[in-house]
Amino acid sequence: MAALQERNEKDIASYETEMKDLRRKIDHDDRIKEFMLVKSDDRAELKAEEAAKKEAMKGQSFLRPLPDEADKSVSSNFHTDARYFLVVCRLSGKKSKKD
Repeated sequence: MAALQERNEKDIASYETEMKDLRRKIDHDDRIKEFMLVKSDDRAELKAEEAAKKEAMKGQSFLRPLPDEADKSVSSNFHTDARYFLVVCRLSGKKSKKD
């Protein structure tokens, strides 16, 4: 009878240890899932912000002077003004003499 009681106590201790381990694994998995959801939400927000910045930059890219037009000489200003004129013509739908 004592042997059965001892075996029962060992089984209960083994069961409790196994349940503790399984709960720990489940809690860990839940924390990982929560972390991944937060991380994916953060990345989605970051991607949306980057897309908005790219859209804003697209509109401004027409008005930037070319790199070789960076100096402030008279011919550079003329080329920049001509480029702005062409951009305005394209945006308004009018055809310029070059088109």
